[in-house]
Amino acid sequence: MDNQEEGNSKCSYKKECLINCLTELTNIPVNSIVKFDSFCSYQCLNCIKPILHFLKCFGVIDIQDDSFKIRTIEAKSFIKILIEYIENDIEIIEGWDEIKGKPVSISDKNILFSKSFLYAIEKKRIDRLKECAKPIRTNKVSKIIFKAKINNKERYLMQYDSRAHQYKLIGGYQKACDKNSFDAVLREIIEELPEANFELHKNIEITQVLETTQLELSSKYCIYSEYNITVFYAYNIDMKMFSQIDKKLNSWVSWQEIKEGIARDQKQIYPNNEEILNAMKKLNYSIKSSRTDIRELLDEYRIQIVGLLLAIGGLLIALLSYLKN
Repeated sequence: MDNQEEGNSKCSYKKECLINCLTELTNIPVNSIVKFDSFCSYQCLNCIKPILHFLKCFGVIDIQDDSFKIRTIEAKSFIKILIEYIENDIEIIEGWDEIKGKPVSISDKNILFSKSFLYAIEKKRIDRLKECAKPIRTNKVSKIIFKAKINNKERYLMQYDSRAHQYKLIGGYQKACDKNSFDAVLREIIEELPEANFELHKNIEITQVLETTQLELSSKYCIYSEYNITVFYAYNIDMKMFSQIDKKLNSWVSWQEIKEGIARDQKQIYPNNEEILNAMKKLNYSIKSSRTDIRELLDEYRIQIVGLLLAIGGLLIALLSYLKN
C-alpha cells in the first residue's frame, strides 16, 4: 500500500483534520490553478474533495475535472473565517430550534437566523432551477371551504397562521393518527373552530370537492414543498354556529381580498392555486339561509357606524346650541 492509500485508510475525519485541510487551502495563492494530485500528495483525497465541493456551494472555489482554484482574496478570507468558527465551535446560523416561521422581512439583523437563511437560499435555488427545482418535502393536506353571503358579499372563512404570517383556509396536514383526508379535515375543524361545536350530520355536512397538487416555498418551514391537497366543502350550517367562532383568530375574507392576497387588516392571504379558487367561486353558500346576520353587519361596519353616530351627535349638539342662542 502506497502512502496515499495508507492515508486514505487511516483517515479519521476528525475536527483537526478538517481544520488542517482548510488551513492548507489558505496557503494557495488566489486564482492559482492547483491539480488535485499535486495538492493531495500529502493530504487525503477522500477528505479534501468533499470539502472543496462544499466550499464551491458558497462560491469560494472553482472546480474543473482535475483541478481547482480559490476565486478571490475575499473568498480566501471566508475560508480563514470559517476556520475560526470551527476551531471555537461557533454556530454561523442560529435558531434551528425555533418554531416560528420566516420573519415578515429579511434584513441584515436576521439574515443569519436559520429560517431567514433557509428561505433565502431556497428562493435562490428555485429562481435558478425554475421548473427543475425539486421539492425537499411532501405533505398531504386537507382543507375545507366555508362560504357565506355577508352584507351582499361573498365571504370565505379563514384563520390567521401566526407562524406563516398569513390567513389560510381552515385545515392542515394529514397526521399519522388520521385514517384518511376526511378524518384529517374533521380533526382540523374541531381543533381550529372549537367554539362552534360542529358535529357531522347534526349541524354541518361535508363533501369532497377536489384533489390537487401545489408546489410552493413554505413561509412556515422555509422549504420548497409539494402539497397533495384534498379540498372539502361545508354546507347546511346554521348562521348561529358561525357567530360562536373566535373572531380574534378567524376572519370572513372577501373574494377580492383573496384575489389580491391582502386582507382588510393588511395581513397576507395564502395563495391558493387556480383549481381551488375556481372551486371556491362555484360553490353555493354554506349556510342554510343567506340572510345577513346583524352581528356580522355591526362587526363589518363598526368603525363607520361609530363615526356616523359621533357625527350625528355633534350635529345635534350644535343645533341645540344654536336654538338656545
